[in-house]
Amino acid sequence: MKIFLTYYSISLALLNVYHNIFHTCVAFPFPVRTFESWSHLEKESNLYRPRTIRNNKAEEEDDKIAIYVNDKVEFFKSLLRKLAMLSLEDYKWRADKYKSNEADRMMEESIARIQGKEASYYRPMDAGEEKRGPLGRAERNAVTWLNSVIEGEAKRARMIKESDGSLVRPMDTNNGGPLADLENQAVSFLKKIADSESERFLLGKLRPMDLDDSKRSFLGEAEAMVVSTVNDIAESEKKRIRLSRNLGATVRPIDVPGLLGEMEKTIQDIIVSEQQRYKDRKGNQGKMVRPMDATKIGPLGKAELDAIQAIDTLKIEEQERLKSILRFLGENRPMEQNKQSLPGLTETFFVFLFQLISRLFSDVKELLEPEQVLQDHTRPQSLEESIKNKDGTT
Repeated sequence: MKIFLTYYSISLALLNVYHNIFHTCVAFPFPVRTFESWSHLEKESNLYRPRTIRNNKAEEEDDKIAIYVNDKVEFFKSLLRKLAMLSLEDYKWRADKYKSNEADRMMEESIARIQGKEASYYRPMDAGEEKRGPLGRAERNAVTWLNSVIEGEAKRARMIKESDGSLVRPMDTNNGGPLADLENQAVSFLKKIADSESERFLLGKLRPMDLDDSKRSFLGEAEAMVVSTVNDIAESEKKRIRLSRNLGATVRPIDVPGLLGEMEKTIQDIIVSEQQRYKDRKGNQGKMVRPMDATKIGPLGKAELDAIQAIDTLKIEEQERLKSILRFLGENRPMEQNKQSLPGLTETFFVFLFQLISRLFSDVKELLEPEQVLQDHTRPQSLEESIKNKDGTT
């Protein structure tokens, strides 16, 4: 009897344990999984869920993620399409303005050519070929480059608009301008480095310069150039040491062909020219002598001469441009072209004010001059002047 009661009590305890486990694993309402990290309890409880429930929840969450990502993609595509449309409108306005300005400029040049005069201009790039200096050439090159960029970006914006907002890279367009060329060069540069490094890894080469010339990338070329320079310096230094041992005296790097010898020669030329300039200063009563005016012109003097020549060229170019601007303003005064416009009214006001002030000064000057003459005639004479006048009358 006691044994039966013992087994009965053990069975009830086990049944109670199983009931608690079942209630915890099945009947307990588990929280819904989110994108945030689960707590320890949620992870353990999800392990005891039925597989069908876990799969349904995962599929629902995957669908939610897919819908969320699709909405974001559509939003960015519509935004990109709107930006492309705005870019096209801006391009149309800029193109029309540029063409109008170029047409006006060509008309002015034609009229000036017919009249036998030089067309006035205010931009350095609009000067003639014989008067266009470094600044004008630089501006013309920059304007040409920017026009090519604008044309290429307009073509890319048109492709984005036609593709309903799909992203189009500059290199994906045909003749996309300078940006497309730069992107192509960058992509090919990086691709060549990646292919070269992959080949080096497969062949087990340690250094990038160990590859063949056809498979070598920028890293290999740079390493080969540095190693070649270092080897040349090492060979020249070894040769200098051998000559020093054979002659029993120190041989300077300048006496041996090599990079260090060229550097020493440049430094020596600078020192010699500066010493001569110091002597020239003593002979010039202590006044400063510029490197370009020294008896012996060194590297510093040559650099100064080049800088002075460039500055003189720019100065001449800007002087010619100033003359052209003054001529342009004289031929196209706002008060003569359109007196009712804001520039015309402003110029008319200031011209009237200047004329009024100048007339006022002239009137004051005329009023002061007769008073000064009257003061000279009515000034009392001194005793000596009166005596002289009497002697002269007698």
